[in-house]
Amino acid sequence: MSSAPRSDNFRLRKIPRYDLILIGAGPCGLAAASEFKHAGLNYLHLESGQLAQTVYNFPTNIRLFSHPRYLEIGNVGFYPEPYEPPTREQYLEYLNKASSRLGLVVKQHSKVVGLTSNDKDHLVRYTKKRGKIGEACAPNIVVASGGYYAPQLLGIPGEDQPNVYHYFRSELPFHNERVLVVGGRNSAIEAVITLVEKKAEVIHSYRGARLPRKKIKPWLLPIFDKARKRGLIRTFYRTVPRSIHNKQVKLKSDGKKNTTIDVDRVFLLTGYGPDYATLKSASVPFNKRNQRPLFNPKTLETKKSGIFLCGTIVLKWQGEKASIDNTRGHGKIILNNLR
Repeated sequence: MSSAPRSDNFRLRKIPRYDLILIGAGPCGLAAASEFKHAGLNYLHLESGQLAQTVYNFPTNIRLFSHPRYLEIGNVGFYPEPYEPPTREQYLEYLNKASSRLGLVVKQHSKVVGLTSNDKDHLVRYTKKRGKIGEACAPNIVVASGGYYAPQLLGIPGEDQPNVYHYFRSELPFHNERVLVVGGRNSAIEAVITLVEKKAEVIHSYRGARLPRKKIKPWLLPIFDKARKRGLIRTFYRTVPRSIHNKQVKLKSDGKKNTTIDVDRVFLLTGYGPDYATLKSASVPFNKRNQRPLFNPKTLETKKSGIFLCGTIVLKWQGEKASIDNTRGHGKIILNNLR
């Protein structure tokens, strides 16, 4: 994140000023944008990647665990046929169509690199084309960058190698390749199943003694179990990667001798979390115990005046895990509590 601006008086520096700056153009960010546009606000919408980058990172043809009506934004209907959980491709097509129909303007590939504040305004610095930096200020900042924006890194040597991935890439050629998948939740199990179908030699590592089956989509388990019984998956439970070097991975075992395996590719699907860097650069207070930003659940405003959380970045909402389904309405709440 960048250092503080040259002056804390943003108005004197002739910086473009808005009623609100919205960061993140995933489903919840787009839903909030439709509310702000309908209310007539002059707002700037920034997205670090392409529209709905988080959804774009989902594996090809994966199905979302929701009915289409709970994934809609604005007043644009989502009607994939038949009525069943839509695929990644169907939802991306819908989000682009809905964004266009609602007239939403998003500055894509505009990553926020700094957020600073004075008593009345917040200054956002973001990347532009050809490496230039743009600046904008507003009394209200809405951060909708997602609760599952960034992969949770293991902090081990070699996890940045070109044959190591933190998102599953189903379009790669896997036939006769030896592929290691690390993780035990939906993304990892779906990857394992896809690799089996693509005739890869699949090795699966998970830190637990057994899979957390209650947290895995129920239709995946029978397929996984059948492939494992047929010997199509080589499993290492109670293991974690210790290092990756070229095409070798050292697995640290729980109470047993460490194992080194040869692989062509590695998928470290060990979970995803929010990117809190923007909030921390603005000195938003965090809970010391769980390291999450403090906010008012009635207004969604953080303890830093004028900075709001929107969507799954809250991680938990009304006692449940935050999802697109239950946080799409955050824009309405924020709209009623702007400065």
